[in-house]
Amino acid sequence: MGNAAEKLVKEFRTSTETSHIVINVKSISPDIDREIYLPEKECKTCKVTLGKNASKKYYCHFCYHAVCGNCSQLTILHPETNEQERTCSLCYLKYLNEKVLEISEDFVKIKLKEEIAEREREIALRKKLVEEIENTKKSMAHEKESHSLKITHIENAIKTKEQAEINQEQENLKLKKTLEGMVIHGKISLDDYKKIDPHFVPTSQPTREPESCLKCIII
Repeated sequence: MGNAAEKLVKEFRTSTETSHIVINVKSISPDIDREIYLPEKECKTCKVTLGKNASKKYYCHFCYHAVCGNCSQLTILHPETNEQERTCSLCYLKYLNEKVLEISEDFVKIKLKEEIAEREREIALRKKLVEEIENTKKSMAHEKESHSLKITHIENAIKTKEQAEINQEQENLKLKKTLEGMVIHGKISLDDYKKIDPHFVPTSQPTREPESCLKCIII
């Protein structure tokens, strides 16, 4: 192994021990829309919702898509700012794969591929977790809506029953007034009416003898 290769292996071993692999990005494509993250409302990598009342919104300084904090924990030296800038997990994987193609040392290739596999597992796990959380939220929202509909149905049933009772009471009152008037005007006898309402006391005496009995009127 030559001096250059030994230096590369040593550098790589040091970088893996500090969980920071040295990646050199040559340039950023001029065709990239550097404001593409502004309207985006979910993480490019795991699809978690971003923004107010959700996960905090960041953006990758290499693809400029919106990302969450969990999917953008790593940094890469930016070719324009010459500083370590936030990168999304997908861009990090992209540059790792490019680095695999650039180098020839087997040890480094193996370690890079191990790193790639680990990052891919992390991304898959994160996506699965976000999906489970979103499904749970949807399920809870559905249950809440279902409970709300049940409560509304019960409330409507109670209101319907109460209104029916009010209507019946009004009908009974109307019938009572009609019969009371008939008693007062002598159309039915007081004794017949008291069979329905024993507590009835006419406000005035019947003006004439009853023409018929209550039974006949009801028939």
